[in-house]
Amino acid sequence: MSVAGEFRPSLHDCMALETTPPEKIDWSVDFANGVAEVCVIRKDQSISVIEPRRSSGGRASNCNGSAVIVCDDDRVVRWTAAGQRMVVEHWLPAAQFPAGRRSSAMPSG
Repeated sequence: MSVAGEFRPSLHDCMALETTPPEKIDWSVDFANGVAEVCVIRKDQSISVIEPRRSSGGRASNCNGSAVIVCDDDRVVRWTAAGQRMVVEHWLPAAQFPAGRRSSAMPSG
């Protein structure tokens, strides 16, 4: 498991997801700050993210065991397993990934 302070790859170090995914993966998350998000990752690693005030396409990749979502709206989102939960980190603008300022959250659902 990686913790935020130890994880320092660049987007160039990310690779395609290494397993053969199903046709698509859907998940929905209710964050502690009240934002609800739906994310779809398709077999071709294209993604869709939908929130009340935003929606974006993009691409998914694997960086050291974390799912990294590079969105078309200039954001990067990294999902890292932390026991039974996920740590979600956001970079806006995407150029700040990975060492720049980020916001972190643990989804509540």
